[in-house]
Amino acid sequence: MNTRRETLYSEFIGESARLLVDAMQRNAAGLQTLLPIHAPLSRIRLRSSKPVPQTAGQVLKTLLSTYSEPNITAEQTEQQAVEGRRDPLRQFSDICRAEWDSLQRKLYTHFLASSPLMDFRGNSRFVSAHLPRSRSIQKQKPKNYRQIHDGRE
Repeated sequence: MNTRRETLYSEFIGESARLLVDAMQRNAAGLQTLLPIHAPLSRIRLRSSKPVPQTAGQVLKTLLSTYSEPNITAEQTEQQAVEGRRDPLRQFSDICRAEWDSLQRKLYTHFLASSPLMDFRGNSRFVSAHLPRSRSIQKQKPKNYRQIHDGRE
């Protein structure tokens, strides 16, 4: 299931990758060229924790500086990719993953705290047999139908 945040980050990564390739092949970047990355960047600033937009800003700075560098050939681009150089999106992806994991942990912790199957310590009531049981939780022998209706409870 894709969340809005995942979709937003994917949009930013896709547009950044496209612009990075463009920056490696051309020296001039017009406003129209960079405009498509600013909308997702602004939405990232609205929705995300601080490290994500900061890293996205670094990606944008890398893109701008790449436009001013000499152009490189497709072979040089491939070589850089194989060597693991020039991947400004790697740090952005890692920060996004850390944020996603953090949100999942918070959601899971909130779920555990509010679950009726968990005690106040977050332990399952069915698994925590090693804890002392109170009388209200102990299994009681079920009453049979006759005892209830004859008044011999």
